[in-house]
Amino acid sequence: MEMAEALPQAGLRSAMSRAGLMQTAEAKLLLACLKYLLHYSDSLSVAEILLLAEGLPIEAVIENRMEYLDLAKRREASGRWAQQFAAIRELDRLRPGVAELSSAETLELLLGELDLRRLIASWGKPQQRLDNVEVLRQFALQYEDACHRMHSAASLGGFILWLNSLEISGKDFQSSGESPQAVNVLTYHRSKGLEWPIVVCHSLEKDLRADVWGIDIVSERPEIDLNQILGNRKVRYWVNPYGSQYQGTQLAERIAASPAYARKKQQYLEEENRLLYVGITRARDYLIFPLGYKPTKWLNRTWHDGRDDVPALDPDQPESPWEWEGRPIPIQPRRFEFPRSFEPADFEENPADFISPPQGKQLHPPFYIDLRQEKWPLPNKPALGTNYPYLFPLVPQGGADRQTGKALKAFLHAFYPAEADPETLKMAQRLTASFDVEAVLDPNQLCQFGNYWYHFVQQQFAPTTTYRKYPLYYPTGGRLFETTIDLLLDTPSGWTLIQHSGFSGEGKALPSKALELASWCYLCRQGLKPILHGRPIRTLIHFVLHQTMMEVVLDG
Repeated sequence: MEMAEALPQAGLRSAMSRAGLMQTAEAKLLLACLKYLLHYSDSLSVAEILLLAEGLPIEAVIENRMEYLDLAKRREASGRWAQQFAAIRELDRLRPGVAELSSAETLELLLGELDLRRLIASWGKPQQRLDNVEVLRQFALQYEDACHRMHSAASLGGFILWLNSLEISGKDFQSSGESPQAVNVLTYHRSKGLEWPIVVCHSLEKDLRADVWGIDIVSERPEIDLNQILGNRKVRYWVNPYGSQYQGTQLAERIAASPAYARKKQQYLEEENRLLYVGITRARDYLIFPLGYKPTKWLNRTWHDGRDDVPALDPDQPESPWEWEGRPIPIQPRRFEFPRSFEPADFEENPADFISPPQGKQLHPPFYIDLRQEKWPLPNKPALGTNYPYLFPLVPQGGADRQTGKALKAFLHAFYPAEADPETLKMAQRLTASFDVEAVLDPNQLCQFGNYWYHFVQQQFAPTTTYRKYPLYYPTGGRLFETTIDLLLDTPSGWTLIQHSGFSGEGKALPSKALELASWCYLCRQGLKPILHGRPIRTLIHFVLHQTMMEVVLDG
């Protein structure tokens, strides 16, 4: 929490998952709507809806309620309280239809029919608030999944009670607010399975937390008797009689010299090693160890078998004590001087994408670009460039069907010429059996084809580096393009993109088929340009069943 709150003071956005979702305004509004749908006489929910959805000041809400109670007492009230407000009228209209809906479906109905996302985003910090709304939707799905596993009925009332239990136990975590512009702050445990380009390992100065208090399981022998799983073990419970005044006592000295403490210390050291391993393996490109005025005791213990007084890293040396493949791993020491305090930084809030003039019930284009369903406009008319035919008798006449093309593509994705021939042959045999093309493709000939294709590419393009199954994911035109490039070659003349195609039509149809993929080639090039630093990019379609490659030219 201290780190997440300090980063904005230094002008950096921070993202951290914390409890308290149910105390946010967006969660309170949605919960009030759910409660009012459940029972129209819930006056507190009505008051929260008027306060949050209608924007009434609290004084006006109280006055409206008092007026209603006064009219009801004189039997002159007509209708329900606050029906003159649009949000209440809309909820009354929706109530009959939500009886058969699940909690998640009811939430989605509220968000759509009452346009609550637009309202919530207008309160400021739109991304964080909308992410919290999404977390609430995920909670609804988790509740329904839990009911399904327990073979119990899921209901709207049960979901509200479940949310209340999460809040009481402190497990109503908000969205962390992750974004490319934010520093993600989280514990080593919560980082497991994640990855970032840059990782800073914090808390390296902490002392070893090794104590023997509390509950522990003590094994009388290292082996486990499978016929008596709970045998040969004891549950030990030691109470600390001194509390925080434990250090310096005779009891502390005796425990520090006991085998129980030595065993516990070793367990904690092993757990520390595993935890630090999790942290340092989260880094994709850069791993940073901050060496401040305090020694990095945790790092020292991990490297020096429990000793934290021997430094593991020297900030004045260009090499680390670690090796990779027999060579020392170099480090880049840098010194930074920071002021004692920072002026608070103001961040400009990016408007949410949907904050625009209402479009009614018109259909919007999908967020993900799907070139199977649409054509992407090109700035220039595409043309065909160099054709690269090669001859290798692989598929017999009449055997070039779509399934065979899929099998060839899968083989080229997995083929490496450095692999041992027997292993490559086994892979080819499994692949032909998996695709049910054993009658068409001979595994031995398939291996020869792989070597032929590899040497053909080396001869034609002389790549210095080859990337297979290169993922591409970037926004364009307010939408998202996501794909995987089969081959990306770094050649002396620039970059070459090769995409395998299992097209099984006639040879005369290849040019038109290649031009059909021009939109895909264009979007790939646009996404690769900033990554590949503006070097020339060629795009080729490899028709594996016709043993030819055709270049798609996109520059007019």
